[in-house]
Amino acid sequence: MTDWSMFPKSRQTGTPCGWVPVACAALMALCVATPAEPVELTEPERLFGIGTLTGATLHPGGEYFATWGWRGIVYLWDAETGEPAGEIPGEGDSIKHAAFSPDGDYVLISMFWRDEAEIRDVETGEVFRTLAGHTDWIRYGAFSADGTRAITMSTDRTAIIWDADTGEALQTLRHLDLITGRVALSPEGTHVLTSAGNGTAILWDVETGGKLHTMDAHKDDPDPFEFDRDYFGPFGSDEGMSSMPGEPAPGQEANAGRAPDETAEPAEAWDTNAFADSEESFDPMSLLSRPVVTAVAFSPDGEYLLTGSSRGTVRLWNAQTGEEVRKFTDEMYSIDTLAFSPSGGQFLAAGLRRDGEPATRNQVLLLDTETGEVLRTFKGHARGILTATFSPDGKRVLTSSRDQTARVWDAETGGELLANRAHTDDVTVTAFSPDGTTAATGQGRGTAILWDKESGEELGRLLSDKMELGAVVFSPCGKQLLGADLFDRSAVLWDISTGEILHTLRSDWMPLIDAAFSPGGDLILTGVWVHDDIIAQLDEQPALLGMLHGVAAALWDAETGDRIDSFPTHREGTVAVGFSPDGTEAYIADRNDRVRIWRIATDRRRGISLFAGRNASVTACAFAPDGSWVLAGSEDGSLRLRDMTDGSVIRTFPSHDEAVAYIHVSADGSRALTMDEWGTAIIWDIETAEPEYTFRLTAPPALSPCGEWILAAGPAPGVSALWHAPARE
Repeated sequence: MTDWSMFPKSRQTGTPCGWVPVACAALMALCVATPAEPVELTEPERLFGIGTLTGATLHPGGEYFATWGWRGIVYLWDAETGEPAGEIPGEGDSIKHAAFSPDGDYVLISMFWRDEAEIRDVETGEVFRTLAGHTDWIRYGAFSADGTRAITMSTDRTAIIWDADTGEALQTLRHLDLITGRVALSPEGTHVLTSAGNGTAILWDVETGGKLHTMDAHKDDPDPFEFDRDYFGPFGSDEGMSSMPGEPAPGQEANAGRAPDETAEPAEAWDTNAFADSEESFDPMSLLSRPVVTAVAFSPDGEYLLTGSSRGTVRLWNAQTGEEVRKFTDEMYSIDTLAFSPSGGQFLAAGLRRDGEPATRNQVLLLDTETGEVLRTFKGHARGILTATFSPDGKRVLTSSRDQTARVWDAETGGELLANRAHTDDVTVTAFSPDGTTAATGQGRGTAILWDKESGEELGRLLSDKMELGAVVFSPCGKQLLGADLFDRSAVLWDISTGEILHTLRSDWMPLIDAAFSPGGDLILTGVWVHDDIIAQLDEQPALLGMLHGVAAALWDAETGDRIDSFPTHREGTVAVGFSPDGTEAYIADRNDRVRIWRIATDRRRGISLFAGRNASVTACAFAPDGSWVLAGSEDGSLRLRDMTDGSVIRTFPSHDEAVAYIHVSADGSRALTMDEWGTAIIWDIETAEPEYTFRLTAPPALSPCGEWILAAGPAPGVSALWHAPARE
């Protein structure tokens, strides 16, 4: 979901289809229309994309691998070619983790915000068993080596062992601290290894539910760097903290899986002073400043255990005695995941490496179990590692990352064999091509993806080194796409047919939040955004006003990428920009409730007021295709259609309940799409000011040229949704 706190109140993205001059219908006389009852749209016509990646694993047979994420489907891919090999359908809930049974016939799926896990048939996708017993969402699940047992771990601070055939809960292992890393079952299924936020790992007996060993050496791990949340691997975007139930009292029984009339052996109480002052004061965010066991693994023969911590150390333990055998690696800042090779002679340690450039520090190391020597490095992921595992024959390694790629590597050489890039980052902005046949979505990390509107098929990707796109705009001819970065004060102009970046437009002022092409496509107008925090600082310290001297919208030559002119704006930046139908005037609406109209050739200017009343500043607006009016929305939710010659009110629309955050007008000027800051979107008939459709969105949408299709971020991260709003009789 888009973090709205990071964006200005107006996320107006301009007119994606370019400012094509089309005759607008004659406006009605001054009046306030009585609103009709709008139709509520509840289901999109289709979805684009397979969602943000949250993990990957190899099938036991080795012929394909699986990825999953926020779309709620497990996708299967050919391990040799990377081509699609099938899907395991779900019920739409976003998947946190998936694990195959040893025979490959079943998959254990845990879902975000669900306190139940499912065992599904790989071939049919049908639910074989539902594992119900946790009280909070399940973060991880796995099968035992013989497939007879399954284990799940939850943010309710329990791990439950299940009979995989019947779905019966056999043991519940209760912890006094959050279970921070993954849990592991021994190969023979008799022991369970868990990890906790107080720097310890616990080995449990499956039969009795009793604790066998507590391994706490990680409690003394030195901090490898001054703490910085940006570097902290285990709690990235998909590992957010959950509110947790009250802690069990010391000595509380550790077995909740038996029948009520049976008595469980009490588990030995942990030293609560090691990780919290008291049960009431426990704060999950405190995990970020102390050693945390983040990864655990059993050796294939069950004789040894591996544990890794948030401070970059890996330790090998004797599973029989609980004694530390050796400590590995000073190479890492943090450990995200561990995995033994099938022979047990080597293991993978994935995390953030100390040396190297920041962009390449997320690495997977292959180490010798006996000596600790780093044998190979698998380097190529741009963000944190989610999973790392060996193929059954040990010849390949599969990794997945928050950079939205799953990669297969040659375990012998360290070379990359294939990279699966089917998953995508969050959708931040959307646009339609001028002919309405192609949709564009702006994703994280500066990527724009093109889609066929009718089939939903991905047509191509436009790549850049930007952070997050705040606007995507098609040229009037549909051959170029402009992507404006919300953070680094620049925009890139792509050639759609080749994917080549033609120009990079660099602003001297603030981030670019809006853009428009002239009707002929030869000019580009960009608007700037000044963050509310900076505005607040200026109010408190007027002496800082000089830092915003010259904040301006800019005019660019689309052919050369050169800046032609700059137009000073209000210190709070712009709300929207546009061109007159003949391309001779630039329209710049600022956050001071005015539209400034510049005659481009002569530099003459005039302005009209959009003033909506005290404490009701204009927060979004859009211009008529023929330049005759501007539709302005305000902080109080009001919408007014104003004449572009004198600013007089032509028509007043029924108000939103919250501040208007976005406005878009169809290419023929007959419809408008507005959205308030709480995500309520309304499609209006411009001529009557009546609401025709209403629906809920999570990010700014785009309106097709004909006004009947809406594209916006979908119901899950990395997915976009296409809505249909046909003309009403």
